[in-house]
Amino acid sequence: MADLAASCASLGGAQYHSIDAIHIEDGKMGIDLNFVANFRADVRLRSVGDGSWDVVTVINLTPSGLFWAGVVGGFCTGVLWVLPVMYFLVDPQRAYIQAIDRVVYGGSLPVGY
Repeated sequence: MADLAASCASLGGAQYHSIDAIHIEDGKMGIDLNFVANFRADVRLRSVGDGSWDVVTVINLTPSGLFWAGVVGGFCTGVLWVLPVMYFLVDPQRAYIQAIDRVVYGGSLPVGY
């Protein structure tokens, strides 16, 4: 659990720990277009026997203030509509998968990461 918490620290934000989970508030580092969304993630560990673990990650996205400014500004200027469109292009999975894989592969990620 300590190795996973250290690896998830690379995502930034605030971490809170419980018995079987790491809760991350605003872990945005390494995520493209991260300014249009707020992030909250729960990374849970569960032992499945034989020294192996199951990792379940739930990532919640909510629109940020810039998203709503783009919605309102889009009606007024017609240009700021781009910000709400960017919200639908945000994909935090890659950054969180890399943080988990750093623990699995011992810091050396496979080619292609």
